[in-house]
Amino acid sequence: MSKSEEIVISGIAGRYPTCNNVAEFQSALLNGVDMVTEDSKRFQPGLFGTPRKTGKIDNIEYFDADFFGVTSKQANVMDPRHRVTIETVFEAIVDSGYNPKELRGSRTGVYVGLGYLDTQKHSEDDENTFGYKLVGSSLALIANRTSFCFDFRGPSYAMDTACSSSLYALATAVKAIENGDIDNAMVSAVTVIFNPYDTKEYVLLKLLAKDGNCKVFSKNRDGFVRSEAVVTLFLQRKSLCRRHYATVLGAGMNCDGFKAEGINVPSGQSQSDLIKTLYESKHLNVNDVSYVEIHGTGTLIGDHIECKSISEMFCSDRKVSNFIGFGKRVCLKSKAT
Repeated sequence: MSKSEEIVISGIAGRYPTCNNVAEFQSALLNGVDMVTEDSKRFQPGLFGTPRKTGKIDNIEYFDADFFGVTSKQANVMDPRHRVTIETVFEAIVDSGYNPKELRGSRTGVYVGLGYLDTQKHSEDDENTFGYKLVGSSLALIANRTSFCFDFRGPSYAMDTACSSSLYALATAVKAIENGDIDNAMVSAVTVIFNPYDTKEYVLLKLLAKDGNCKVFSKNRDGFVRSEAVVTLFLQRKSLCRRHYATVLGAGMNCDGFKAEGINVPSGQSQSDLIKTLYESKHLNVNDVSYVEIHGTGTLIGDHIECKSISEMFCSDRKVSNFIGFGKRVCLKSKAT
């Protein structure tokens, strides 16, 4: 790949709470639709003292196994995250203007950001073990299964860095294309919530909003709300793309290292350092940025630190207003996405 060739997003697909595709999600965002629901699709609302409202994607029980070449025995015990990832990869390819068959055997990498797979707990039950569940609930095989289904020959792996999993997947894919290792990349992120136990842990840590409303930057903020989502981006070298949604100018990542405040507390300095380093490496001026999409956890400490670091980096020498946005008010916190 030429150092001057751009990397573009050529295809997008996703499933979101109450929204079955990107167009529905866009409409919900623009119209301020609250995607939080109180129902028993996963478990009884309020079980174990958890918030009664969460974000849930629809129709997760459906899957066209024959279409994707998956046997019925495997499909019946496969973690739904495997299924929805494969589905959105297919949709993202079609959205890009390509036929999936055109990419068979290509140098396409697969990078999946995700969190803990709570369906693995079911495989620990002796009475509910069939062998197929071992590969059906494997974290690693979410990416590998995608490469298998579409015959992609590039790197293929999943990564769990909690809330930053999707950005780590994106940054890793961008680096691989920049280095000339691959021509295309499928970047997916998926979160599905099946049991209340992890949610209860968040409650005990006082991280969840009790009323099911994420009040980012509000003086009444009391945490985030858990949610499901799956998103896939199709990245390509510009010379290969047939549709051009956006150009990826750069992506980076770092780590806080040791902090006296503790491992769970974010570091504003690390956030600022990452932005500064990335923008300088790409010769970008922060004053040219007109919109910033933030993490926005809705927690007392997290919002304060993030707001301060963004202000320092984007507002110190700005002559015009800068817009800040966050999706958690309507679609909540989908951990890996």
